[in-house]
Amino acid sequence: MTSEIKNICNRIENLMTLYHENNHDLLYEKTLIELQSVNFNGIFINLNNLTLHRVRLNNVKDEIFENIEELHYAPQKCVCSFGRVNRPGQSMFYCSEFSSICDLELLHDYLLKNDIGHERLATYSEWEIKTDLDILILAIAPSNREFVNGLAIRNDCIDFVKTKPESTHETYCNFYSLTSHFFEKNAKNNYSVYVVCSAIANYFTLQFPNIDGLIYPTVQGNIGYNIVLRPHVLDNKMIIPKKEVFVQKWIITNKNSMTIDNNFHKIGRIKKDKIIWTY
Repeated sequence: MTSEIKNICNRIENLMTLYHENNHDLLYEKTLIELQSVNFNGIFINLNNLTLHRVRLNNVKDEIFENIEELHYAPQKCVCSFGRVNRPGQSMFYCSEFSSICDLELLHDYLLKNDIGHERLATYSEWEIKTDLDILILAIAPSNREFVNGLAIRNDCIDFVKTKPESTHETYCNFYSLTSHFFEKNAKNNYSVYVVCSAIANYFTLQFPNIDGLIYPTVQGNIGYNIVLRPHVLDNKMIIPKKEVFVQKWIITNKNSMTIDNNFHKIGRIKKDKIIWTY
């Protein structure tokens, strides 16, 4: 990490402390301002032969989704808070390379917001990429946090930078030193992490406006990557759901874990834009 990036990280950290409790919109704006003083270069990946996994917690206890659109990104009016790469009112399609990552990403908020004994249905879907996706690698996982049988991005990125003129190496270093510093932070007890990461993600989306989405390491899942797609990817059917979805019932057993009700399992078959459930 260069001294310039280190100073920027320190200033943003100070802002996070200052605006930890409130004024999150101001923290977002001030983070954007900090990023404008440095030259950055990102690395892109072409995603095609990869199954994308998504889990959605159903909004009501016994509610079953009936339409494919209900598995899509949330409507703008329903996005009320900052996420890892979204600001309030910004719809994004969050998914992962494995469904186990999706579970862990959702689990913390679910445990935090509900009491022991609470039940909620979770709908699992797999998505097929129909048109190659141009994805910005937003942050790179440490070598011990990539699945052996999953996306192996780290070494490819190192090799890629080596092929570029030496004069550009610092711009790549700037990018990934900054993003790794913040995207490896856990937001469990610090909402300002989401605010800053959202600002960083949106800043670089503006710099590279033609991208289809972003990829970054999971924090809650510990190992593997999350992929976040922009709404046009689904609107233009660049990805489509596979033929089946299924539902499991989550039950909170204590404030640190949940169990899955093995007696409850439903499978849905995709027919056009509808989900036909079998019992």
